[in-house]
Amino acid sequence: MFPRRPLFAQIALLAALTAAANCTPVPELEDSVTPDLRAAPYPTLIPLEPALAQNPPEPQKAEALEQQMQARQNRLNARAQRLRTRPVE
Repeated sequence: MFPRRPLFAQIALLAALTAAANCTPVPELEDSVTPDLRAAPYPTLIPLEPALAQNPPEPQKAEALEQQMQARQNRLNARAQRLRTRPVE
């Protein structure tokens, strides 16, 4: 296990890490926005429920995916069994 440090050492380490993180330069995001983007209108917000209901999950796709995953699991299990029973050279 790790040796226990005194509380003062832990606080000093935390303060040093915080001070180092504060020295990191932050990019200026204001300079990356073009005038066209500044003049663009704010996008129209829509309710979440109707937006999610437009593309409901298709049960056939879910069932097909489940069958594919089950087949893959069976193939991997069979391969693992073959590898377990193979003699070691």
